[in-house]
Order: sequence, then structure tokens, then C-alpha cells
Amino acid sequence: MASFKFPTFKSEKYKPILDKDHDAPSEYSDESGATLEPTRTPIVKRRTNYSLYAITLVLAGLATFFFAQNFQLRKRGNFQNGFANEIAFATPLIQVYKTKFTGGIKFHDNGTMFRDQGPGKQYVGQPSPELDAHWEELVHTRYLAFTASQKNKIQVEMDQSDEDALYRAGPDVFHSLHCVNKLRQTLDGYMYNLTEQVDESVQNVMHLEHCLDFLRQLIQCGSDLTPIPLVFSKGAGFAVPDFEQVHTCRAFEPIREWADKQNLEALRSVGKEEYEGRVP
Repeated sequence: MASFKFPTFKSEKYKPILDKDHDAPSEYSDESGATLEPTRTPIVKRRTNYSLYAITLVLAGLATFFFAQNFQLRKRGNFQNGFANEIAFATPLIQVYKTKFTGGIKFHDNGTMFRDQGPGKQYVGQPSPELDAHWEELVHTRYLAFTASQKNKIQVEMDQSDEDALYRAGPDVFHSLHCVNKLRQTLDGYMYNLTEQVDESVQNVMHLEHCLDFLRQLIQCGSDLTPIPLVFSKGAGFAVPDFEQVHTCRAFEPIREWADKQNLEALRSVGKEEYEGRVP
């Protein structure tokens, strides 16, 4: 019996269709020169990428802006950490706290007005050695001594003393307190007929005017925004200011203690033990 073989079929090889207009492969052809369909990024994906780029640029811009603002604020300083124009040696001593002011004007039920003195030391009232001592504690040394090396860290011009080669400057708080005390002493002289304290010379009047105008500038400079409410007073029969409100303040005592220490150490550096630190 004759054997039968199934015919075998050869696999035909197909050549890719070449681009008629180009003999050589292009960016849209594979290695053999076949025309390939260019890959296209979906429109939605492209829009998403653009949105991410835009958001990144906006966030980077905001970060740069806030960094610059923060740098400027830090350079300028603030109430709690000290301002750039203040004595840098004292700013680490700043302590911020809240306290209720005293000394408000009030009325008894019969309509008589009085000043509520409040607790603690008194700084106004009838002249007395005790009252003067309280003020002496506040302003006993207004202008502090600084060495030559310290002078370069204080951003004001100071002249060197011929006496001890030191430089002197004082925190403005001491000068302001001095002005308040000067006004107190003058007021006491008129109120209680203490003729020896009543000085109407041109120099004294000029000094008082200086103090009044300086305190005006200081108060405007601070522009304290603590609200002073009007409250009905039964004794007065109308609404009166309630001055005894809570204020945010810097603690005075640490600054006073630093000032005394600074002054003494600078004096000892040149072999001295004390300096009055007082000027008119």
C-alpha cells in the first residue's frame, strides 16, 4: 500500500510596508523602515501634569514669600524678643506677662470721687521720704557704663568718657520714668505749697515741656490697644471709664537688675566701683 504524506506549508514572510515618501527610517519608523503610529499622550494626563506644575510653582512662590516675610520680621524684632534698635545685651532678659493696672478713678455711692490706690508700693500721693525712696529704686542709675567692645554692639553713637574711657547709654524706660518723677515732684510742689520745689525758671519749664512731649511720643509709639470700657457708676450717676484692665507688659525688675549688674561690671573693668549715672 502506497504511503501518503500530508503536504507541508511554508510560512510566508511578510515585509513591512515602507513609507513611499521616505526611503530611510524616520522618527516614526522602526529599524526596518516600517511606518509606526506616533505615541500620543492622553489629553487628560497632559492636563494633570500641567496642573501639578502650576500648583508646585504657586506653592514654591508662597514659601519664598513667607520665608522673606519671616526673615524681615525676625530682623525687625518684636515685643517679646526685643526689637533691632534695642540694647541687645538686655533683650534676653525680657519677660512678658499680663497684669491688671491699678489706680483707677472711682466714685463712692454718695458721689465723692477717689483714686483706688491698689496694693503694693505707692509712687504718687503726699510727698514723703518713703515715696522718694520708691522712685529712687526705679531710676537710681539711668545711664549705664559699657566697655569699648560692648559699645560696638549698641546701634547708637556714644562718646567715650575722658574720665574712665567707658561709654554710656541708658534704656529709654529709665529716662521715661525720670520724666514722670519730675512731673510728680513739680505737681507736689504746687499742690502742697512746697515752695522750695516750685521752680519757674526757664530751664525748669523747658525740662517739664520736654518730659510732657517725650511721654506723648512714647505713648503714641506704643499705641496700647487694650480696651478701656465705660461702665455705669451708681455714685457718679453716669458711665465712667474703668481703667483697671489687664495689660500685656514686659517685666521691669529683670531689666533693672541687669542694668545694675552691667553698670557695675563695666566700672570694675577700669578699677572703679560706682558711678552715679545721673544727669539733669
